[in-house]
Amino acid sequence: MTKKSCDQCHHRKVRCQGGAPSCNSCCRLGFQCSFSHEGLPDPQAIANPPRKLRGGLACLQCHQQKTRCGREHPKCSTCLKRAWPCTYRSSSHLRSPISADKSNHTLAVPATEGQADPVTVLPASGVDNANGTAASDTPELQAGPSFVLGTPTPLPTGLDACTSSLVDRFFEKIQPVPSLSFLHPRMTKERFSGGSLDETLILAICGVTISQDKLDPTHRNRSLALMSRSEELVWQRLDSPNMARLQALIVCVAYRIEMGFTQRAFMLAGLAARAVTAMRLNHERHDLDPVSNEVRRRTLWSLKILELYFSIGLPEYELLPLENVYLQLPCREESFQDSAPSLAIESGAYSHYVKLTSIRRDIMKLTRAISMYDQPFPQLVKLIDSLDHELSHLRCQMTSDGAIPFPSVVRFASTPWLARHLVMQLSWHQCRCDLYRLLLPDYPEAPPAVVLAGLEVQTVENAVRLCLEHSLAIIGILSDLNSQCAQLPLLEYDTAICGYHACRLVLFLAHSQPRLSQLSREYAISRAELCLTAIKRFFRFSMPVRPILRDLERLISTCSTDAVNWTALVFRSTPDDEQSRDPLLSAAARAKQRLAIHSLLRQADFEDSEPQAAVSPSNAGTGHSPVRQRNMYKVLSLEHTSGKRPATEPVSATQIGGEDQHCGLWNDDPGAFSAQPALLFPWCEPYDAFADIL
Repeated sequence: MTKKSCDQCHHRKVRCQGGAPSCNSCCRLGFQCSFSHEGLPDPQAIANPPRKLRGGLACLQCHQQKTRCGREHPKCSTCLKRAWPCTYRSSSHLRSPISADKSNHTLAVPATEGQADPVTVLPASGVDNANGTAASDTPELQAGPSFVLGTPTPLPTGLDACTSSLVDRFFEKIQPVPSLSFLHPRMTKERFSGGSLDETLILAICGVTISQDKLDPTHRNRSLALMSRSEELVWQRLDSPNMARLQALIVCVAYRIEMGFTQRAFMLAGLAARAVTAMRLNHERHDLDPVSNEVRRRTLWSLKILELYFSIGLPEYELLPLENVYLQLPCREESFQDSAPSLAIESGAYSHYVKLTSIRRDIMKLTRAISMYDQPFPQLVKLIDSLDHELSHLRCQMTSDGAIPFPSVVRFASTPWLARHLVMQLSWHQCRCDLYRLLLPDYPEAPPAVVLAGLEVQTVENAVRLCLEHSLAIIGILSDLNSQCAQLPLLEYDTAICGYHACRLVLFLAHSQPRLSQLSREYAISRAELCLTAIKRFFRFSMPVRPILRDLERLISTCSTDAVNWTALVFRSTPDDEQSRDPLLSAAARAKQRLAIHSLLRQADFEDSEPQAAVSPSNAGTGHSPVRQRNMYKVLSLEHTSGKRPATEPVSATQIGGEDQHCGLWNDDPGAFSAQPALLFPWCEPYDAFADIL
């Protein structure tokens, strides 16, 4: 006996599972199933076949051969591989993948916690706002994508009516931010207009653009639905990554970071890194046009920028080590886009910032490498000098005339490139601070006293002067921008990180080095308050910045009331951290993987072990609870206590590991201090100064 199919599945030529009141396919796609009114067929529903769900996006040759089309332009990868002539249908026969006839097919986003009615946008998975996990993570939905349907209530203006304006807003407001600067404006808009832009990328662009309206809660739910749907489409084609879906995934990572879903962002970033490796984006391609090559480069570099926000320098968390990246730095914007007078003022800020993030990674690895060193390290000053020389050389390239100090970032406030120039200048100053704070006795990220014992007084005085100069420069840049910028620009997360460390450094110098720094307690607190005010304003709705703001408020408040023991304020752990100390970890392990307050990995709150039902006899007398579900990253992020370091045997330079604000490692390989140091850029010649040291 032949199994009966409903009319919709019969017209679409798909398998019908049957069932009442409607089959699974019709329920999932929002169709009116003929099973819902068995015996009373609707002549109109039978006469009119359902709306076509797939657009004709494949090239004519792949469509004729019935092969999967990569849908690249001007020629798809399948035709290139098989030497077929590749042609596409005219744009008049194509339409946007997300444009739809809302009268025939309208889906609703499932109601989230605290939301009474569903918000109609696009097909999307259920998302729990409480923890940021998608409903597809549950066991019931792991077998395949499934969408919960609500009452179709179309918006006054559907997404298909405003998608074009959202794409334009994305390139106007969001694309200039370094971590999202990989899409080519003209080519992306042309593909969108011609209907050949991947639906996954369109959803991601629209979702992240809508999310910028922080004051409207309905926009937040709408953007969350769009981003969740984009992620689902990535999962559906997980085995065949392409450039558009990878770019959509990176946009999803940036969105999840901004909204505070750091657990999901970390896992999605790992998936994006696997796609980068599979597509070999870490290698140059000589058979592509310059724009396509630049898009590939920028896609990888933007992912590397986002990666640093989780933990910089920890090898076990590095998604794609720089030692395996064989790409040029990004080019200037006027070379990437069509020539226009407004592009010239970008001046390669994106490229310089990418290189600065790499130098900061090297400095963090050096910081960690020497932080647990138990014997004198006379090469430290030479290493610092060589890195400082690299920074000075880069400084001459960052402005057309190499002028010092930098031109005021306020002049870029009315241009799209404010975020790039601001984070570039702050990052350069932060590199100097990270480098010379290594020579400040008693600073948290400074080496042990045995390493600094042989330093000359002039060396320490110079380090104090440079740390003060650059930390005050960071605070001055942020406070000036805050006072003179009328609107709230979209800024890189690294902007808040630089401001946070500048405040810590100024407060520390005012107490530990009052004579050399010539900083009074009141002046240091006033500078920190100015910086705190600027960060609060620019990152008012940013979830990852909230721990930074809380810690700065704690520091300033305690410094204002306790003028005796400022040094302890920097080392002191918060009460929550003290209670979460895990006795099963050694002090060396805690120091090795310490994470800063702004580390997204620390904020992710991952569980590290399975719960156990009962205490086993073997550990009943140890005094340690077998149930360990606390956040291990907070445990590993404990600050110094009482200035004591773990007692360890003397280790060689090839075995050292330690701590720093970002928790980076120099290198875990035995040859970390070999003739080819791991901190060098793969595309650069080695520092000459290292040859005399290593």
